Amino acid sequence: MRREIAAILPGTGAPVMHRAVDLRYLGQEHTVTIALETLADWTQLRARFDAAHERAYGYAAREVDVQLLNLRLAVVFPLEPPRLATRRAPQLRRARRSRRARSTRRCQAIRLEYRVYQRAALRAGDQLQGPAAIEEPGTTTIIDAADTLSIENHGCLVIHVTQPERWGYRGSEHRSPDDDQTAMPDAITVEIIRAALNAAAHRMRITLIKTAYNHIISESLDFGCAIFDPDVQMIAQGIGLPVFQGHLGFPIQATIADRGLEAFREGDVFIHNDPYTGNGNHLNDVAMTAPVFWEGRLAGFVAVKAHWTDVGGRCRARCRSARPTSARKASASARCGS
Repeated sequence: MRREIAAILPGTGAPVMHRAVDLRYLGQEHTVTIALETLADWTQLRARFDAAHERAYGYAAREVDVQLLNLRLAVVFPLEPPRLATRRAPQLRRARRSRRARSTRRCQAIRLEYRVYQRAALRAGDQLQGPAAIEEPGTTTIIDAADTLSIENHGCLVIHVTQPERWGYRGSEHRSPDDDQTAMPDAITVEIIRAALNAAAHRMRITLIKTAYNHIISESLDFGCAIFDPDVQMIAQGIGLPVFQGHLGFPIQATIADRGLEAFREGDVFIHNDPYTGNGNHLNDVAMTAPVFWEGRLAGFVAVKAHWTDVGGRCRARCRSARPTSARKASASARCGS
């Protein structure tokens, strides 16, 4: 393999080779890739895999056998980094406005006048004091009153954020002029929080897929997951079955009604599959809920519901009814309430 690689690569330079292995716990569908730089790493391979699995998915199954699926070899050939063109700074030149200054309404509570410049007209060494707007095809860059902008040698814009106390204005990192800390967050903050919550829910989904031993979960994707606030209002969800997503909050509400919010403790996990007390599906669709705490206070819940292949009964992997008749009590499946 090394001879084949040497025949492909250029004759100059030193290629860097990266070796790795793909491992998984016996019965899982997906793997974790572990770097293997030297043969001496083989002795610690199991421990490194367990540690990597725990970092990625929150747990390590050290009692389960491990499968090795692939050996990987990646060759990186260093290339000379590209050299960017340098824009010369003209002598004794100040950035000119592209046109007459205009007033721009930033919010309902304040009105500021912003000088408008064209990006193509700026040169290396130019410096601008906010408030200003830099226009170019596709975007506009806003420089607030407390901030300054400079153009570095390659033509990139560098915004220097100034402490608000210096000017009496808030800089670019503070888009709202309202000092009331109890006010609603601005649109940018709301979008950041929304994206972070959705990313967390998506990560829940990926973790469930990649750690499942059940092909109904890893292949058929017969599950759903979501994040709820303390009032059991869904605030983020991963991509899942609508029939699961629509009533993932019901098991949480059933547990609260039965036990009260004071029953939830950090680290608890509640299992629920009873269709008659909140689950809404047959017994094989099992919901698991965990409370989330921040600084000792209940901040919300995370929940997942997935189809279990077998929940007991006389027939293996058979979907059982929730309330067996007296003649079938011996074949009843596991039933978990709140």
